[in-house]
Amino acid sequence: LLSYSMSLGTKTSSFLPYVEVISGPILLTAPHGLKMCAPRRKHLREKFVSEVVLKMAKMMKKHIGVEASFMVWNYKTARKSDPRNLDPNYLRECEWKESPWHATLLKFKAKFKDRGIPCFHIDFHGKRDRKKS
Repeated sequence: LLSYSMSLGTKTSSFLPYVEVISGPILLTAPHGLKMCAPRRKHLREKFVSEVVLKMAKMMKKHIGVEASFMVWNYKTARKSDPRNLDPNYLRECEWKESPWHATLLKFKAKFKDRGIPCFHIDFHGKRDRKKS
């Protein structure tokens, strides 16, 4: 992931468990690119969704001339099964302030929607043929 984000010209911190870039009016996210654990819901890693997001972000500029914004877990620095890595699809309102995913959505909204610029959010998910989710 780090090499993809670096090739996109992004700056990443070596200790953050995620990579966030707010560039263009299309936001690509992959909230289950990392194994999620309790408190409420366990979720296995959806293999390759983060890589798909990063590749698509890179390709969008080349093919349609629009830089994409994106948010993915940093598989190199995020601790697997860390209870602080909350599943963004199952946040309680009281957890919004702790969630980097929620913060990214607010930044994206402020940069585009709040200024009247059309924007679009694509949330990637994936599942292989497995018996347990």
